Amino acid sequence: MKRAFMSMRRLEPSYGGAVLLAMAALFVFGAIIGSAVASGILASGSGRLYEMLINYLLGFSDEYVRPSFLTALFVNFRYHVIIFLISFTGLGVFLVPAFVMLRGAFLSVAVTGFVRMLGINGAFLSLAAFGLQNALALPALLLLSQNAYLFAKNGYRRGVPAGGRRVMAGIKADQYFSLCGIVFAVLFFCALIERFLSPLLIAYIHNFL
Repeated sequence: MKRAFMSMRRLEPSYGGAVLLAMAALFVFGAIIGSAVASGILASGSGRLYEMLINYLLGFSDEYVRPSFLTALFVNFRYHVIIFLISFTGLGVFLVPAFVMLRGAFLSVAVTGFVRMLGINGAFLSLAAFGLQNALALPALLLLSQNAYLFAKNGYRRGVPAGGRRVMAGIKADQYFSLCGIVFAVLFFCALIERFLSPLLIAYIHNFL
């Protein structure tokens, strides 16, 4: 069974590129929603949601001044790990797109909140806090979500006879796991950036501004 699982034929669906574009569109859609929600809450200037958002942004700011390495690992790995795990379930076809959109929304809430609170200074600080690592983490998220969606949709389809064995039709397992290994290696590098380089950029920009 293990041999059959590891020898799965790679699915090359004509809609693979469309899935990647759809994931990118969902991320942007989530970002738009997150920005609108954050702007509306901050514009109200009061209320429970306003207090929750302010506390969230203050806590977010404290984390990014000098995050622990464990915090940096958690922040960079959480969505990718969840997407990887749910790709092994039938619900992955629904949950993978949902988590991509959620990632866009929460990132946008943080950036929009800083910009609305600090103006242009908030834009520069957001770029220092999120820019470098997300320049790597976001493409990794889209690539992983594309393959995770295809794996969830096709990876566990009922096997068909092939040379006397039953071979599962779907993305080849070893290639999928190799991709995930590369993604997680990139995320580890992103965590290093967030732990050691981003605080220096934030401090520099803070002093410069």
